[in-house]
Amino acid sequence: MAMSKCCFRGFQWEGTPMGRVGRLANNDTYIAGNNPNIVILFIADMFGWDFINNRLLADHFAREIRATVYVPDFFGGEVVASHIIAEEEAWEKMDLKGGAGAGSSTGDRSCVHSGAEAAYLGNYTMVGGAV
Repeated sequence: MAMSKCCFRGFQWEGTPMGRVGRLANNDTYIAGNNPNIVILFIADMFGWDFINNRLLADHFAREIRATVYVPDFFGGEVVASHIIAEEEAWEKMDLKGGAGAGSSTGDRSCVHSGAEAAYLGNYTMVGGAV
């Protein structure tokens, strides 16, 4: 099934992320908020954990829900360059089906499971996810 051109448009948000960088289950992780009771595991899109839109959205969740939000680098640094978001021609050349899988180019999802387990074992009373 062909995808509509509207699926290949995007923009980069303006703003300064307010969180911090730490570790979760051996992954570099952007951490927003500091609620010891509520945690959200944010699984970033193909632009990765350090894309400004993902970090600003994590900040928003942390602020609005009053949660701790973890955005781990589940792609091992294999992300789509953020400048592509505004270049329609670049989208058309991308191999979305053959791109990096969750966790690595081999599609290893164990890092997602270990990240979820680490968040769950953090003694939070409420655990959620965002993709």
